[in-house]
Amino acid sequence: MSTMKKRIPMFLLALAMMVAMALPTFADSPSVYSSLGDSVSSVQNTYYQLNAATEGTPVAGTLLTMWHNTGSNTQRWDIVTCPGTAYYWFQNAANKSVVISYNGNTQARLAAKNTSTYGIQTQGIKSVTEGNTSEGFVKHGLVLPTYVLCLTASQCSDGSQAQWLASNGKSNQLWIYAKYY
Repeated sequence: MSTMKKRIPMFLLALAMMVAMALPTFADSPSVYSSLGDSVSSVQNTYYQLNAATEGTPVAGTLLTMWHNTGSNTQRWDIVTCPGTAYYWFQNAANKSVVISYNGNTQARLAAKNTSTYGIQTQGIKSVTEGNTSEGFVKHGLVLPTYVLCLTASQCSDGSQAQWLASNGKSNQLWIYAKYY
């Protein structure tokens, strides 16, 4: 057997070993990771995320609460530009036809997405950059376009309400967007 023929199997074995070492056998990936949507976490306590309070599919009228990360689609948000504006819709990833809305009182709820001018005024949200956290995450204030109301975590505990309140300059009105994990 020629020297070249002896080297081919050794080359293939070495190549297979390089590929095996380059790919982790036990890759560490969180069990609830999803590429769908972002989590919207309170700067006050990032363990708590904005949550559509339902065990099923969110619908118009569903309350928004704070809840620890459960891996549920109700805690995932698609942040979509409202056409022709500088505002965003925060669509729930579990039901993209509902968005965060202002319903005339302090309780933050979901509503059926309305693309009319009225819908933009009650469902369009301005994302105001408010600097960075010590970890380097961008902090955002979420404000309604025609009202001086900010989305506010009333408390950071499971089931506490997210509310629309006047700006208070505190961390309970600041949010971090991140890929959901």
